[in-house]
Amino acid sequence: MAVTSNIQHKISKSLMKSVGFDFDRGRLDESEHPFCGGGTDDVRITTRYSQNNPFSSIEGVMHETGHAMYELGLPKEWMHQPAGKSRGMMMHESQSLLIEMQITRSLAFKKFLSKLLTTSYNFKGNKWTANNLYALGTRVKKTYIRVEADEVTYPLHIILRFNMEEMLINNTIKVKDIPTIWNEEYKKLFGIEVDKDTNGCLQDIHWYAGLIGYFPTYSLGALAAAQFANTLRNDLFDLDKKIEQGNFKTLIDWLRKNIHEKASFFSTNEILEQVTNSTLNAKYFKQYITNRYL
Repeated sequence: MAVTSNIQHKISKSLMKSVGFDFDRGRLDESEHPFCGGGTDDVRITTRYSQNNPFSSIEGVMHETGHAMYELGLPKEWMHQPAGKSRGMMMHESQSLLIEMQITRSLAFKKFLSKLLTTSYNFKGNKWTANNLYALGTRVKKTYIRVEADEVTYPLHIILRFNMEEMLINNTIKVKDIPTIWNEEYKKLFGIEVDKDTNGCLQDIHWYAGLIGYFPTYSLGALAAAQFANTLRNDLFDLDKKIEQGNFKTLIDWLRKNIHEKASFFSTNEILEQVTNSTLNAKYFKQYITNRYL
């Protein structure tokens, strides 16, 4: 499925526009690691392109677009006050993972994407059908790279990093031990030998940036995303039909009202309780994973 980086860039921008990203308040560029940064009026997204796996960049862009839409949806009148800031990285990751996993990997979205690829970009063949795109998006396969992992094995990547952070903080290992310990822990969890450090301990930027303790927010965010999505789909009974048509306005309006505009006026659990009538509960993620993958 070789697709040039230029075409992937155009497809990604098209999808971002469909979701409602305002290119007057942000942009999309290329880097070695997908990222979203900036502020309420200047949100920058980066991604990386692989010609043999175009879905890696597309899904990465949609993940970062979830972050961006959260930032763009924060209340402007409070943008310079603590209460107007995002509600921590767990909430931020819930918004990126809700868009990437709950929406982008749904069959309804694949129907929209298939139509876009075949009509606007002249992609031909059975491999671009909605059913095949959905099958590709819901494969479970162990991988070295965290950002390319499927939803089922992804938590193992977080467990590995959390365990190592705990060792580092408790001073039971030294920084120089990281490559060896990483490879040992990866083998325990995945049953695979790490072939090189770029597929191992060098793949993430977090530790170099001093972001110790960040990795668990990905798993916590996935739990919250599933919980929000459960209520979202109960509230918006025709959501899949709209997504299939490329209409994301109802989805974004719901997120704006229930999550984005609440900013940091409430704690994360308070927002979850207001929206879902429950504090964080792993049962929603378990139900979601079971329904999609089993």
